[in-house]
Amino acid sequence: MARNRVFISYINENTEIVIKLVSNLKEFGVNVWYDRDKLVAGDRWKVKIRQAIRDGAFFIACFSKEYHKRKRTFMNEELNVAIEELRLRNRNQRWFIPVLLNDSKVPNIDIGAGENLDSIQYVKLFENWEAGIKNILSVLTPNITKKRYLQIREELNLVKERYNSQLLKILPEKVISQLTTLNRYFPQRFPNASVLYADLVNFSIISSQLEPYDLIKELQDIFQTFDAIMDDNECERIKTLGDCYLGASGLKVESPTHAKNLIKAAINMIKFLKLRYINTKIKWEIRVGINSGEVIDGVVGDGKYNYDIFGDTVNIAQRIQSESEPMKINVSKQTYDILKQDYSFIQRGLVIIKHGLKLPMYFLDEKHFL
Repeated sequence: MARNRVFISYINENTEIVIKLVSNLKEFGVNVWYDRDKLVAGDRWKVKIRQAIRDGAFFIACFSKEYHKRKRTFMNEELNVAIEELRLRNRNQRWFIPVLLNDSKVPNIDIGAGENLDSIQYVKLFENWEAGIKNILSVLTPNITKKRYLQIREELNLVKERYNSQLLKILPEKVISQLTTLNRYFPQRFPNASVLYADLVNFSIISSQLEPYDLIKELQDIFQTFDAIMDDNECERIKTLGDCYLGASGLKVESPTHAKNLIKAAINMIKFLKLRYINTKIKWEIRVGINSGEVIDGVVGDGKYNYDIFGDTVNIAQRIQSESEPMKINVSKQTYDILKQDYSFIQRGLVIIKHGLKLPMYFLDEKHFL
């Protein structure tokens, strides 16, 4: 490691905030090493840390309330290596930076020459994040003036805005927020949500008759309109899978009307296709299935992110859709029970789905499409 590189020592309980710290430092060109698990097999991690310090690397020690509750941590072992170097090195050199992640304190550890670790000036990152980052950068990158710092920050904000505006087209805002600040998304459980599957009828037959450009143009027009309909009804598109459209309600904003929102969106999707056919030669139809219940969301992939939803509610919604009919909305018992006071349904009885399982299903009365 050379100058302008830094090793960050922390405990697992503080991973989220440390990832944010790492992200901010990297924005200003700081080369960060914060996880000794990334060492090459066979490396002696104590030797590597000690050598990095001797080669001019900085050492940031992240202290917190959680740290002081732990009796044994890998961080203490890393800290011991740094303290050994503090006792040996020129005390005028600023390379050891204590950082407080919350309202805690720097431990009172002897570093020799009548001084303790808490005699080194620390950064209260929890009190003012941006001021704390600037303070750290003033040591790591002393050549960055205040004017240049503000200029870089403004440039980064512009890049982030453009980047986020593109990401919003494929990922929910809450996901982008966590990915850009924490470099990960923490899955959530939604006990009350509704899920919609809609697939295009006879897709293989129709698509085989179209040129690739014309097919994509058709899909783009249909799915973009579906997206707008979803937004208008407080729902959201999760993803498209070829000719299938997956949407949900109750995830973006928890709502007691999640089932009603989604069935209103489904009705408008069918109405749109009926009107569209008047002015186009291609007759697209959809089969719709809706189910309600608990849903878990999450992001799969590293770099090429894929936001998705999981659980029995999602799986059954797909089965409900596969047992629907062209231009009809098929719902589960769970969704029916929520909507039966506001909408009319036609009972279908028990319908056999995959693995011989029988589920009660209900078609939405077509009078709601008028």
